[in-house]
Amino acid sequence: MTFKRALLAWLLLSVVGFANGTARALLLAPYLPELRAHQLSTVLGIVLLGAAIWFLTGRWRFSSSAHAWGIGLLWCLLTVAFEFSFGRAMGYSWERLLADYALWEGRLWSLVPLWVLVAPPLFYRYRAKTPR
Repeated sequence: MTFKRALLAWLLLSVVGFANGTARALLLAPYLPELRAHQLSTVLGIVLLGAAIWFLTGRWRFSSSAHAWGIGLLWCLLTVAFEFSFGRAMGYSWERLLADYALWEGRLWSLVPLWVLVAPPLFYRYRAKTPR
């Protein structure tokens, strides 16, 4: 996967993230407490992002485990940078933005950038061990 393709792939992953956030706002938030909607949406987002990453990394292969880790790190950093930049642009305080990373309070968002980091090398490793 080239750098250009990695950026394009991240843009596609961000579309998945936006769709998941929209689904949370329209389908979960009206019927569930905010924390439960957040948790369910995070789990659903991880599944959807996993499917998208599986598809993308199958089409645009990694050359090595280090390459997969590098792309995962790039996607993780872009995700966190976008989350904070967009949140600040929307007028959210640093406290509100950081609150989503509080696993000890049931906030699961931090699992999303972690998943975006580790999914590429995990999928690379799985594909390297299985014949085509």
